[in-house]
Amino acid sequence: HLDSWDLGVGALDNGSNVVLALDVGRQIMALANEGYRPRRTIRFILYSGEELALYGSWFDVHNHREELDKIKAVVIYDLG
Repeated sequence: HLDSWDLGVGALDNGSNVVLALDVGRQIMALANEGYRPRRTIRFILYSGEELALYGSWFDVHNHREELDKIKAVVIYDLG
């Protein structure tokens, strides 16, 4: 998730985590362009407002509740 709360190290969180997600997506697209396509849909989500009240993740779950049973894996990378 994206944070940057007052006393946190949000620059590291935001910078490293966003770049990691973007680069993984870039690599998956490069493989797809060579014919290696994922068998399932892959969603990359960058949440904001999590320190305040889990706004991003709550609204995502609420808006996609009919798809929750289809989820096969979740990777959370939050190194700050």
